[in-house]
Amino acid sequence: MRFLAIIVINCLNFFFFQHIIFSQKIGIEKFEFISPKAESFFHNPNTCIIIRYGETFDFQSIISTNFKIHGDISGKHEGKCILSTDKKTIIFEPFQPFTFGEKVRVNIIKSIKTISGDSLPDIQYSFSIRDSIIL
Repeated sequence: MRFLAIIVINCLNFFFFQHIIFSQKIGIEKFEFISPKAESFFHNPNTCIIIRYGETFDFQSIISTNFKIHGDISGKHEGKCILSTDKKTIIFEPFQPFTFGEKVRVNIIKSIKTISGDSLPDIQYSFSIRDSIIL
């Protein structure tokens, strides 16, 4: 009986804390692909941010100012947006690399649209850059 109580408590803790962790990754669940993944670690400082929504993007709505990228150490990052040949994937390529050991916050605002006129949901998440050069 005591064993069963421990299992129930652990399951409840898992579901409770899972909700808290995932609730911080706003809008991500509606996308087919996002890289780097939310809350992931050990990324290269030259990492690009990639999103795939599944519908064809309206090219005219894609501008680099839709991407608000901020490194805890390196600060604000500007860059260029590249639309893939299938027109369903956007690659944000920062002009400057991120800094080793920093946490990067990503906020993509919903002014990006599909060709059907739908706005993408806001995306907010973070990922971390590895601490140093790996030999």
